[in-house]
Amino acid sequence: MKKLIISSILSIGLLFIPLLNTNAQTIDQLLQEYTVDSDGTGVLFTEIIAEDFNDSDSPSIFKANPQFSEDKFNQILYRWNFGDGNSDFGKEVVHTYNAPGLYEVQLTVVADNEEWETTKEIFIAEQTALMITDSTEDADQISNFVRNARTSNYYIKIVESFASQSEFLSEEILTRKLIKIGEEVKNYDTIIVWSDNTSPLNALARYTQNLEQQNPDTIQVTFSNKPIILLKNDLDNLQRETRIFNQIQPREVIAIQEAQRYMIPESLTATALKQQLIETGVQYEAISTYETTVSPFNIFSFFIDYLINQGIPDNTIILILLLPVIATIIAFFKQVIGASTMGIYMPSIITMAFLILGLKFGLITFLFIVATGVIAHKILNPFKLLYVPKMALVITTVSITLFILITFTVYLNIFAIEFISLTIFPVLVMGTLTERFARLTSTKGFKGSAVILTETVLVCIITYFLTGGVIDLYFTDIQFTWMRNIILNYPEIILVFIGVNAYLGRWTGLQLSEVLRFRNILNDLEE
Repeated sequence: MKKLIISSILSIGLLFIPLLNTNAQTIDQLLQEYTVDSDGTGVLFTEIIAEDFNDSDSPSIFKANPQFSEDKFNQILYRWNFGDGNSDFGKEVVHTYNAPGLYEVQLTVVADNEEWETTKEIFIAEQTALMITDSTEDADQISNFVRNARTSNYYIKIVESFASQSEFLSEEILTRKLIKIGEEVKNYDTIIVWSDNTSPLNALARYTQNLEQQNPDTIQVTFSNKPIILLKNDLDNLQRETRIFNQIQPREVIAIQEAQRYMIPESLTATALKQQLIETGVQYEAISTYETTVSPFNIFSFFIDYLINQGIPDNTIILILLLPVIATIIAFFKQVIGASTMGIYMPSIITMAFLILGLKFGLITFLFIVATGVIAHKILNPFKLLYVPKMALVITTVSITLFILITFTVYLNIFAIEFISLTIFPVLVMGTLTERFARLTSTKGFKGSAVILTETVLVCIITYFLTGGVIDLYFTDIQFTWMRNIILNYPEIILVFIGVNAYLGRWTGLQLSEVLRFRNILNDLEE
């Protein structure tokens, strides 16, 4: 018992260490913004309110926000120096820069015998872009790319989900951030999507759906004249991205490899980018409208297209379609390999939770729930309570400890708030594992149930990987996306798993674990 508690605590601690170094980082920490902070001292301390960037030949609005009582002075003068040789007076002024570049705006406040100066840097861009990304492993490259783009007078604003642990949570976080910035999206010339999965595009599609609900004409104004540049490593399989095209309805989508990203600020416009790609012979793909013709052999594909066009993200669809695959893989491990798992339902639920939460956070939650449940169960044993009220008390204890754990993770900034708010339901579903484990302990004993629990976790991790889950090895990430892509691109293949399970149901051969266990006896029989 003590060994299990100690090992569980150590496991949780070891899993938290890399999270403290990576998940607390955001793009704000990676990007050094061009701003000048005041020390906040001085009688006439005044804040400059202005956008950090603007297009060339577009008016910029500057407002003086005094942090002092203006009634104490007889006369207050606000003098502006825009950094391009021009100046103006007033509490709120408008100025248009004729050339792109980085300018330092200086505000001088004069009142009676007091004077105060403050500055703010503003970037005037020749072209602007909104980048949507969830590529945590490329965070440093993204930061350098954005900074280097400024040298070409190309401004890029980033909407990221680096704190997410999975593709599904990334989509939710990006969607919330896009909805939060509202119609600001239409102010950018280009949209850049940097990702090897469809989470950013799904988030963009859900954002357009939100706009369309507010005003059907807004979506056309926002995207009809904008190109989308898609940066990803694999250009051979773009079917998922093509399906989402119909929802967003941009002017065009150009998919290029991440290694060719340097061409974007050099070309400035999408038309110039395509011309440069053609002249240099670099591979690219142009995505256009996608349509599926109905036939008896692709009826599921037609349904998927219909659901995506109606605003259902393909990440939601893939979760539904992966459930038969997950169940089949677990059945194979039980029937052919001989793994002892907690049935087939519980491993399927755990695997789905891992896919939603990510493996790190999923394992932390799983170990925490089991350890807490075991401790609570042992504490309540001497009281001789009836089984049902006792399990209700165990689940209550697990819920309270989860609440405390979430509070500490938020306080220590281990996970982003958006991430925590999206993981509550899968975490609570896994909280019901305590009852299943308690039943198992009563029949198999603690040692036997611990072995079954360990094999269950191993099978879930393998199934998680085979169905497209990402495994972080700290120095690199590995992901097996073939199964997920083929299921979504050719969903009719899930009918094959009916035959596979029918075959497994009539399996009469020896299990692999039995072969290994009785190999000496089998060798003697052969002799």
